Amino acid sequence: MSERTELAKRLREKAAKEQDYLNRLISAQYWIPSRDGMEQSIADLLAAAEAIEAGEKASQILHAYGKDNEGTSHPWWAVVRKNAMGSNAILAGPFFSRQAAENHRKAREYDYGAKSIVFCFSGHWSRQYRELREALPAPPEVTR
Repeated sequence: MSERTELAKRLREKAAKEQDYLNRLISAQYWIPSRDGMEQSIADLLAAAEAIEAGEKASQILHAYGKDNEGTSHPWWAVVRKNAMGSNAILAGPFFSRQAAENHRKAREYDYGAKSIVFCFSGHWSRQYRELREALPAPPEVTR
C-alpha cells in the first residue's frame, strides 16, 4: 500500500472517530457550541481523503502501460482508421495502455470497421501532458 493510500485511510479513520464523537455528544443531548465547525472539519477530512484517492486512481490510469511505452517517453494510444484522404482518423482515445485500447477496439469493431487499428502516439511535446505525468508520479508497482 502506497504512502498516499495509507494517508487517505488514516484521514478516513480520523473522520470516522470525529463523527462518532459528535454523534455521542448529540445522543447525550449535550449543547455543542462548535457543532458546525466539527461537521465542517469532518467534511474537510473526507474531502481530502477523496482527493488523495482520486489522485491515486488517476496515477494508476495514467501509468497503466507499465514498462511497455513503445519507445516514447509519454505514450498514449488511440483507435484509428485511414479516412478517404489517406490520413489516420482518430475514432476513440486517448487510452493510457495498449491493452485498454485493444479491448475497446475489439468491443466496438462493428462500429469502427475491421480496418481500424490501435496506434501509439507520443505526448512528449505536450507540456500539459508532461506536467500531469510529473504531478501524478507512477505507483510503486509500475517501474519505467
